[in-house]
Amino acid sequence: MAVPVLRLHDDDEVMVSICDLPSGTTVDLGPDGTLQVLEKISSGHKVACVAIAANQPVHKYGEIIGIATESIQKGAWVHSHNLRNPARDSSPDLGFPPSWTAPRQISPFTFEGYRRPDGRVGTRNYVAVISSVNCSATVAHAVAARFTPDRLAEFPNIDGVLAFTHDGGCGMPRHGLQHQILSR
Repeated sequence: MAVPVLRLHDDDEVMVSICDLPSGTTVDLGPDGTLQVLEKISSGHKVACVAIAANQPVHKYGEIIGIATESIQKGAWVHSHNLRNPARDSSPDLGFPPSWTAPRQISPFTFEGYRRPDGRVGTRNYVAVISSVNCSATVAHAVAARFTPDRLAEFPNIDGVLAFTHDGGCGMPRHGLQHQILSR
């Protein structure tokens, strides 16, 4: 049987469950020993593969995804109940830093484009690489950086490739306000 957890980077304190793991499940990690699951871990959720002390950073993909709010035992579920994202601490109601402001309202009869010499209108054509969680922000930036002007030369209708990332995802409550904003 395949190992039901995935460690995405050697420096990670968490593994991702690739199926529902009932409490008490023993996972054979091969040369790395075993992992005793202490509570139900749903598919796609994180399980601590080492003990994590309170106030210590937690890594996934080799990147910090949050700070442990309490001591987390090896085999425990790691989620918003024991993980916080310090970037959102300053505005816990919406999850945005204090410098964030709502986008300006645009009339439904206008758009941010430009007039072409022949009178028609156009927009810039950018490809957006959007991260779904903070953990993939580095990858999104790396993908966008690969599209240099030389590489885009054969695509004259593409003005550029941009990375759009955010600091939420892994540590935010599913179906909470932050999750709804991200989904929208």
